[in-house]
Amino acid sequence: MSEGKVAERPPALFTGISTYQDPKGRYSIRYASDWNEFELSEERDGVMYAPPQTGDDPKTWLSIWCTELRTSVVAEDLDLLDKAFAEGLLQLQNLQIEETSNELISDLIKLERVFTYEEDGAVRKRKTWVLYVGKWQIVLIWQGENSEEYEYWLPMVNYSLWSFNISPALWFATDRDLAGYGQQVVPPVPTADSATQTPASPDPEDDQ
Repeated sequence: MSEGKVAERPPALFTGISTYQDPKGRYSIRYASDWNEFELSEERDGVMYAPPQTGDDPKTWLSIWCTELRTSVVAEDLDLLDKAFAEGLLQLQNLQIEETSNELISDLIKLERVFTYEEDGAVRKRKTWVLYVGKWQIVLIWQGENSEEYEYWLPMVNYSLWSFNISPALWFATDRDLAGYGQQVVPPVPTADSATQTPASPDPEDDQ
């Protein structure tokens, strides 16, 4: 290597793949088996994974959690939920939205945003999915400590997001013919917090 040349960072690669099965049977997701698993604080019902060597308080992580709603969500609630989500994101400092999309599959609603924001003087980057599946809100967040870390690990995270699978029972709950429709949801409080808050002070679990 010539003098002064900086070695390129090797690509992020899988050394193995594991599957997280939600204990309540609502969903499953695959992840890199060498990523560290953390419990979520604040009594969140889910899990968080961070790349190796990111320490006990990672700023680069993938998390997923569920919240039970007071009533089932239907397609007609999309505009209401989209507005609440947008208002919540505005709580973030120096927010810059890069990508926005909404998707409907019968009564399943998926809100997706890619954005940057400022935290503790650093610019973080996130991809956030908020899904409404029957009476459940499911939030998936991929955060990079900065844009470089976000992009570096993104191919592996995209595999995890691609592998995310909700249970047949939840799929049936979004079938309009089976579940019926017409109820209006009161957005879970706080909707914005659920989509934007960092899982605070995670506790690392013992290695599996």
